[in-house]
Amino acid sequence: MINVDIHPGRIAITGHAGSGEPGHDIVCAAVSALVQTLQETLEQRCDTSVSSAVAPGKAVFTWDKLTTEADLLTESLIVGLSGIEESYPNNLHIN
Repeated sequence: MINVDIHPGRIAITGHAGSGEPGHDIVCAAVSALVQTLQETLEQRCDTSVSSAVAPGKAVFTWDKLTTEADLLTESLIVGLSGIEESYPNNLHIN
């Protein structure tokens, strides 16, 4: 199960979906794509002070204050993850 914890100033994503064999898990792949896109876009396109730590099975984003662009990107991540949770409730849970 992938768990997403959303708090003011922090988003933490941990775990593995377990919906398929490692390397062929579509839920993990979808979440990974969203997380990696957020991380790269924040680093390359936004003048913001979001810290990120991304490793297999874990991604944590923290910040004090978001720029308008960074806020939109993090909201987009949550929308995408919510769609995955709706389709795969046994593999992803948002707290």
